[in-house]
Amino acid sequence: MKKRAILILFFIAIFCYAQNQHAIFQEYKQEKYETIIIVGDTQKTSGWEFWRENNDSVRKLLFPAILEEKPSAIIILGDLIFRGSSKSHWKDFDLNTQCVRDNRITLYPLLGNHNYYGNNTKALKSYFQRFPYLNGQRWYDRKLSNAAFLFLDSNFSQLTQEEIFQQNLWYTKKLREYDNDPSIKHVFVCDHHPPFTNSQVIASREEVKQYFLPAFLSTPKAKVFFSGHCHAYEHFLYENKHFVVSGGGGGPRHRLNTTSSSKYQDIFKGPVIRKFHYCKLILPTARLIMIAYDPEKKTWVQEDEWGL
Repeated sequence: MKKRAILILFFIAIFCYAQNQHAIFQEYKQEKYETIIIVGDTQKTSGWEFWRENNDSVRKLLFPAILEEKPSAIIILGDLIFRGSSKSHWKDFDLNTQCVRDNRITLYPLLGNHNYYGNNTKALKSYFQRFPYLNGQRWYDRKLSNAAFLFLDSNFSQLTQEEIFQQNLWYTKKLREYDNDPSIKHVFVCDHHPPFTNSQVIASREEVKQYFLPAFLSTPKAKVFFSGHCHAYEHFLYENKHFVVSGGGGGPRHRLNTTSSSKYQDIFKGPVIRKFHYCKLILPTARLIMIAYDPEKKTWVQEDEWGL
C-alpha cells in the first residue's frame, strides 16, 4: 500500500512538472541584420467563437514559411495567443514556433490585448518566462544594424497613469536619441493597436493617436509605424509617413470597408477580406514586401512591395 502511494505521488509530481514546462526563447545578436519579418495576431480562434473561421492549418504553415526567408529576426505585433493566461494556448504557440528556436532566430514580441486575457499576473508571467531577454519590460527597443525598433505597449486600459507617463517619456527620449544618432538611418515604431484602420470589427485606437503619433510624426528618421489587432493587411500614408497594419498571422480575419465611404485611404487595393500574410522588411534596401498565403496554390506569394 505504501509503495502504491509513493508511485501515485511520483506520477503526480511528473504530471505537475510537465504542466509547468514552457519554451524559452533566446536573443541571438548578429553583427549584421538584413531581413526582418513582421507578423501580427498569431492567436487561434476561441472555441466559444464557433461562428468565426478556424485557421489552425494555416498557422502551422506560417513559421516554416517565414524561415524560408532566412530572417535575421522576427517581430510579432502582439496577440501571440488567444488567452494570455492559458497554458494550453501557450503550448500550441511553443509547438508552432519550435522551428524558430531550432534555427536560433530571435523573436521580438510585444503585448496585445489577448496577451492580457484571463488572470493578468499569470498571463504576464507566461509571457516574460518565454522571453527572458525582455527583462520584464512591457516596452523596449533594439538597434538592428542601421535601424532602430521601438516596441510599445498600447494596452492603455491595462496601464496605470504613471506607466502611461513613463512609457511616453521613454518613447520620446528614445526617438530623439535615435534621430540624433548618425549610425541610425531608419526608425520603426511597433505597437499592437492601429491608429488607422478600415476594419469593420475593431476601431482605430484614439489613444495611440494621442500618445504615440505626435512624437513619431515629428521625428524625421521615423519612417514606418507597424500595428496589428486588425486581422488584415492595410497600408496608409499620413503626413508622408507609412502606417502598416499586419495582422494576418492566423487570427480570424476581419472584413474591411473598401468602398469610397471608408474612413482612411488604403494604398493597398485588396479585397474586403485579406489573405493570411507576413511582411518582409529588407534593411539594406529599405524595402517592405508583403507575402500572402494563396489557398488555391497552397503556397506563399508576394502581393505588395514598396520602398521608403
